[in-house]
Amino acid sequence: MASQRQQRVAKQLLQEISIIVEQELNDPRVELVTFTDVHISPDLRNARVFYSYMGGDAERARCAEALDHASGMLRRELGRRLPLRFVPVLRFEYDDSSVRAERIANLLRRSGISEDEE
Repeated sequence: MASQRQQRVAKQLLQEISIIVEQELNDPRVELVTFTDVHISPDLRNARVFYSYMGGDAERARCAEALDHASGMLRRELGRRLPLRFVPVLRFEYDDSSVRAERIANLLRRSGISEDEE
């Protein structure tokens, strides 16, 4: 269970990363990215940033490459914006939960079970 400080810092990181990528990162490979969650280590030095991407596998791979490439710039900007002693090392991970949810919904529709019956 994450401490309140971890949760607060993770929320700030998620907000700032989203803003920086949307407004300042001029890379077309990350146009369709949405950041979904941040998990931060107890010492606040490492952060796993989860994202989803609306596109094919090849585009998603290019997006992952662009995010890894931009991680240094993102850390530098986070250091300027957030009052943290240490800016965490960012590791980006694809969040496939939306894809799994869509697959389950399709299976339920095909089996005749509607979401409204619950």
